[in-house]
Amino acid sequence: MPLAAASRLGPYEIVSLIGAGGMGEVYRARDPRLQRDVAIKVLPGALQLDADRRARFEQEARAAGALNHPNIVAIYDIGLHDGALYIVQELLEGETLRERLRQGPLPARKAIDCAVQTARGLAAAHAKGIVHRDLKPDNLFLTRDGRLKILDFGLAKLTSRPAALSEATSAPTEVLGTQPGLVLGTIGYMSPEQVRGQPVDHRSDIFCLGAILFEAVTGRRAFQAESSVETMSAILKDEPPELASINPGLPGGLDRIVRHCLEKNPEERFHSARDLAFDLESLSTASSGARAAVSPAAPPRRKRLLVPLVAAAAVVLAFFAGGMLLPRAAPDLAQYRFTALATEEGGKSYPAWSPDGQVIAYSAQVDGVYQIFTRGTGEAASAQLTKSAADCVRPFWSPDGTRIFYFSRYTPRSLWEVGAAGGVPQERLPGILTADISPDGKVLAFARTSREGTNAVWVQLVDGSQPRKLGSDLSEKSSEPDAFLRFSPDGAHIGIWSSVAETAHFWLLSYPQGSATRTIEGHSTARGDWEYTFSWFPDSRHILFSGALPESGADHLLVADTRTGAVQAITNGLNFERKPAVSPDGQRIAFASGNVYAAVVEVPLDGSPVRNIVATSGHAHCACWSPAGDQFAYDKDHNGVDEIWIRSALGGWERPLITRASFHQGPTDRVTEPSYSPDGQRIAFVRVSGGRRSVWLTSIAGGLPVPFVQGDSSVPAWSPDGNWIVYMVPRNGRYTLWKTPAGGGQPVQVFQEDTPSDTRPKWSPRGDWITWVNEKGLKLVSPDGAKTVLLSDNPDWFAVGFSKDGLQVLGIRLNQAHHLVAASIDLATKRERIISDLGPSVNVHAFSLAPDGKSFLTSMVRGNLGDIWLLDGFPQPAQLFGKWHTLF
Repeated sequence: MPLAAASRLGPYEIVSLIGAGGMGEVYRARDPRLQRDVAIKVLPGALQLDADRRARFEQEARAAGALNHPNIVAIYDIGLHDGALYIVQELLEGETLRERLRQGPLPARKAIDCAVQTARGLAAAHAKGIVHRDLKPDNLFLTRDGRLKILDFGLAKLTSRPAALSEATSAPTEVLGTQPGLVLGTIGYMSPEQVRGQPVDHRSDIFCLGAILFEAVTGRRAFQAESSVETMSAILKDEPPELASINPGLPGGLDRIVRHCLEKNPEERFHSARDLAFDLESLSTASSGARAAVSPAAPPRRKRLLVPLVAAAAVVLAFFAGGMLLPRAAPDLAQYRFTALATEEGGKSYPAWSPDGQVIAYSAQVDGVYQIFTRGTGEAASAQLTKSAADCVRPFWSPDGTRIFYFSRYTPRSLWEVGAAGGVPQERLPGILTADISPDGKVLAFARTSREGTNAVWVQLVDGSQPRKLGSDLSEKSSEPDAFLRFSPDGAHIGIWSSVAETAHFWLLSYPQGSATRTIEGHSTARGDWEYTFSWFPDSRHILFSGALPESGADHLLVADTRTGAVQAITNGLNFERKPAVSPDGQRIAFASGNVYAAVVEVPLDGSPVRNIVATSGHAHCACWSPAGDQFAYDKDHNGVDEIWIRSALGGWERPLITRASFHQGPTDRVTEPSYSPDGQRIAFVRVSGGRRSVWLTSIAGGLPVPFVQGDSSVPAWSPDGNWIVYMVPRNGRYTLWKTPAGGGQPVQVFQEDTPSDTRPKWSPRGDWITWVNEKGLKLVSPDGAKTVLLSDNPDWFAVGFSKDGLQVLGIRLNQAHHLVAASIDLATKRERIISDLGPSVNVHAFSLAPDGKSFLTSMVRGNLGDIWLLDGFPQPAQLFGKWHTLF
């Protein structure tokens, strides 16, 4: 008999029945101790009397509870109440993959993303010796924030005894068995060894996942006939049709992967779910080759007649100077070998090789804060070296391997060091962007930003001598400067990425002379990761870095010749490969793999939990409510770059408003930062073209956008009467605040201060103030610039705006524990009130108050923040570029 609402099961209060089936009843319940809702699964009454079944139920529940992975439903508790055995797990909101497939097949990218997440969850379970045995669309759950969760983990693995299979119907979720509770699998998703009643291992789950992936992209079962016997016969003997025969638009490499999963012989399938996950991650939607980790490029055509050497050299040099990808034959991917190094839950990044190539230092999250870890390449455990309250990132080793240097992000960014075996960290050099030690261990090089916004490289002896500038400042100026430098292995050069807005250029500085040459032009990264890193190959000529490729919309591994500027991709898939590091012998690559994306979220002002509004495997941010509250505009990377879409507040529809195709003159990198006019009829936004930003206007009804501010400008905001638009203009590394009549006219400078600023101004609904944040704190500026008021001396305010009545400033800031908190400041008293604690530091930006004034929209980073992987078997630079290019 179902449990009644408000009844209790142990300490849990039953709320309602969610569903029931052969494996039990599932209830929504409340845990009053932790004030959270949970799901409770109760073993059916008929099976409560089976002591063996109860013991296995409890054993498997404990096994699933030991799996701590974001793609596996979390098990919180197991208990016994009045003789009823129950399992408590996290409460999920969304739909099963089965329910989603009833609407039709998934887009290829979404299906692959789901398969990757499933494979990651399976890999974690298989590592614990747990096999699912009943993987099917009904047991895969798609949450509203884009996460896939594997359900009922381990419950199908209740026995390995072979048994005869009974005749059954073709019900989608039918379970076979000859006695109650003997679960062997579900027709259509069983592996051949399950059909035969043979013992199974993790490769059976891989077969099932292949069948699910086939169905996800085609809308058809891989194996389905009129009866269950015929279906099982097809599993044993038949091959499914080629994917292209059903859905011609799928990437060619996907069929190979699915067939590799569906091999009849387990020995011929993927050896592990991790291998499957990485092969899927390396799959490119633009690829059509048999292997799709790198898009094949046509080899250069041979000419019948020789061209004079001087002319040929000129052509080659001109081609290289553009920093273009060379059209050479694709690497032999059969030689690629990917090995997982660190895949525990939580973000990981910035791998760095020890001088002997045996240990890797990297950053990994602990309670939301990045700490420095080390792990041997052949070891299963890591050692934590720091326990800082601030993120510890960008580690690198001393040449003798005894010390590890890293950067602390919030002091401000400072260079620290700690012993390779642990100890007490020590601050080495404050206020710098990047640093490295010469190969002989004698010289420390570092970069700082001048007051004019240009980067300069300085050097000093490691023992602490007076630093000297190496050459002159690098010529780029940026309001958001960053840099990353490394000595070449031979010590003759210092390479440095110097960023400008959203792109970076590579400079080669001779050492110790300091002459500088810009050799690699304007590379960018995907989805807002504007932090550039690179690693030298042992030849002191080629570097490895990550950058965005247009065909995949993600960052991948690129090799560049620092003398010619030529660039060649060595990976190209759906997932990201970032922060790469080449081993000292040049034979291995360590990198961070993950898929970081931003989600639009709603922050209630009553302290309630943050709620996802737009959270998919894509990038969604910079949301702005319409004045009527029936829709909002936001940035969406639907086509691999940010474009502006409009979405119904109820989620029933959405449409593109401004795309790259909306502009007929000049290239458009992306469009961003939408802002509704007070009457809801127009949107001001930012167009990024050639790395420069400008403010444009468009009508909600459609039509061509028109330029509003032709010069470099950014982040527009309307006055409450709709007569003015305020915006920021970068100048000499600082922002100035300007306003221009919304109907056009002479711009007026509002405010300029001799401190850097990265703020998104908001105009008060009362019309009396504009918000402004810089390194001195949060302040208010009057629209005529005559008055300023400092509200908070904390410079770490993000997503700032006004309350509906204009009497408070609302926003998100960083507290002393490096948690993000939603807070308000009363304008009259300057008294601050904490609204809610949002947890450890996560990137957030943009602010849009809801029309009812009860919440605001912002965006937060979501997704898998990275695992550390190793790559062997990749082509060496000489194989990529050929030895002939050294003649030039």
